[in-house]
Amino acid sequence: MTWGEFEVVCPRCHGPLAPEGSSVTCGSCQAAFAIDLGLLDLRVFPDPYISIEDDRAKGRRIFSKFPEFDFAGLVRYYYSITPAVRPEQARMFTAGVLAAGARARAILDAWHKQAGAPAGGSLLEIGCGTAPMLLAARERYDRLIGIDISFRWLTVGRKRMQEAGSELPIICGCAEALPFPSGSFDHVAMESTLEVTRDQAATLRECIRVLRPGGALLLTTQNRFSIGPDPHTGLWGGSMLPESLVLGYVRRRGGIPPRRRFLSAGSLARSVAAAGFHNVRVSASEITTEQSGVIPAPLRIGISAYRAARSIPGAGSILRLIGPSLLATARKPV
Repeated sequence: MTWGEFEVVCPRCHGPLAPEGSSVTCGSCQAAFAIDLGLLDLRVFPDPYISIEDDRAKGRRIFSKFPEFDFAGLVRYYYSITPAVRPEQARMFTAGVLAAGARARAILDAWHKQAGAPAGGSLLEIGCGTAPMLLAARERYDRLIGIDISFRWLTVGRKRMQEAGSELPIICGCAEALPFPSGSFDHVAMESTLEVTRDQAATLRECIRVLRPGGALLLTTQNRFSIGPDPHTGLWGGSMLPESLVLGYVRRRGGIPPRRRFLSAGSLARSVAAAGFHNVRVSASEITTEQSGVIPAPLRIGISAYRAARSIPGAGSILRLIGPSLLATARKPV
């Protein structure tokens, strides 16, 4: 079975899938998966914050508002129906979603510079969310597809693509059980995704499985030892704090504790290499001018200093230790 220009297979056994009305069935293990709102749902387990049924119901509720809102309005509507996200968090998260296009372009530039990855070929983005990177990558690659565990956020992403005039193929699925044959892609990208997967080692093994020999991996993730604000809680140095303290802080403020596991530069490099990748390189990610524009004013001085430090010879090794995020590139052996 194909989805867009790509062959998709059963995420459980990699057997052939066949459409049957509003679902697809595996010809080998007989597992059945839904098609809802035109989205193929090949998840083998749910999003950690919501059941599969409630996730799809929320996606349908969001989809019903397409005629009423533009993309920015739809993101605000999403948070308005998500009471566990406090108003100040909703404003911060919304600003981040709206600035994601600039971040995606900067990350793609850094990837090509660091890995020497040529343009063209195929790209899979794991954790594509509202599709900013997929849209930013249109001019670099011949074929693109995205996958994300969140049905509701993929629905919001369809609005972003609609406004951009580009309906790229997306699938709802798990990073740990990708529904693609081995050796399907020239490039695999993960932007702020590895830290929130259920099983990081399994995710990286799936990345190398679906890459062609010589294929390139792009990965960004929050730095475990960042001294800056935690992207999910706003706590300074929050990624370094004991999990019990972070969870208690979030619960006292009426929020849902984030489920993630951050990595340091060293542990990230070791994890990528352990999956079988070669030529592993880890650096401190850039912070674009557009990104800093949505950061609270008191933090912009620190961001400016960070950007200036990136240009100092020899500063890279220090920034890898304490910078806000990390960028890793690697290759599948030929």
